[in-house]
Amino acid sequence: MATTVRFLSWNIQDLGKDQVKDAEFIGMIADVITNETANLVLILETKADQGDELGKRVKAVLGANWDHNASKPKSAPKGTKPENYVFLWNKTVITSATGFQYPDKQKIGFPNTHLTPKKQSPSRFPYMGKFKAGATTVQVVAYHAPFNAVDIPVANQRLAEINEVKSEKEVIVVGDFNDTHQSSKSYSYKGQSTFGPLKALKFSAKLKKTKTSLKSAYVITWANSLDCRSEEYDNFFVKTSGDLTVKSAKVVDLIVDMTKPNYLHARAKKVFDGWAGRKNAEEAKPAKIKARKRAKRAPFVPFVLPVPDRATFDQAYDAYFRAVSDHLPILLEVDFK
Repeated sequence: MATTVRFLSWNIQDLGKDQVKDAEFIGMIADVITNETANLVLILETKADQGDELGKRVKAVLGANWDHNASKPKSAPKGTKPENYVFLWNKTVITSATGFQYPDKQKIGFPNTHLTPKKQSPSRFPYMGKFKAGATTVQVVAYHAPFNAVDIPVANQRLAEINEVKSEKEVIVVGDFNDTHQSSKSYSYKGQSTFGPLKALKFSAKLKKTKTSLKSAYVITWANSLDCRSEEYDNFFVKTSGDLTVKSAKVVDLIVDMTKPNYLHARAKKVFDGWAGRKNAEEAKPAKIKARKRAKRAPFVPFVLPVPDRATFDQAYDAYFRAVSDHLPILLEVDFK
């Protein structure tokens, strides 16, 4: 009998000490995991060696059935902080989680330095682990692609050079790739599209023409959830010999959820209320506030609760972008044999 795994991947922008010590922020992450009945979770863009602490705190809220693993940070270009990957899993569904490591030791040329500017230290490496549910073990490779356009296609192409990606039969490559799998829009390098090498290994993208990243909240007032999305950056790429069956893939639209009097609404207001006091509140910086004024928008849009206890979409979008992330979570539902 197949075991259903619900795999949630979430790029939470610049997730640092301020968020990790914020009980409401941790509670919000746990709320989303619980509401989506996710049993395998990946959180990307955790900064400054906060991954392990984040995992511990979220796990404490989720309960004794949960466990976690966090990567140890690699070096980063000057002026930036190294990032962690954080996996969390429900042990009643995921019965084994092993083999956590960076694959760059295989000397496959995974971007050891940025191409532009030259002579910078590494920024982001892939990280991987093996997860077993039912009788099937799946190799999961997590990746947050670099931020310089010239590096993006090189880095994504080299995912296909990782030994486990090539040799394992059941593989999920997941993350924020800072590029789209749609060939007409994708970057290319040496005549090869960003995800050409993965596709050559029989990987297929499970989110089709689905935007996951967000446009800047302080520039334009958005009319609906589709207007506010920017690019198809987050995705699941799956290769299987038949022991995995993908049932569905979707974007979890937390902005819409915040407009409704449901599990997230009250929590989101508390998270937003504490946002401006964070040291890493990017959108509170003076230059960003000035940009909002030039766009004829107030520097701060209060996240109020008009009767009947609802936020407008614009309020929710503003709150989510500034207080949480510039990406929405994505969810893959897959059966393990």
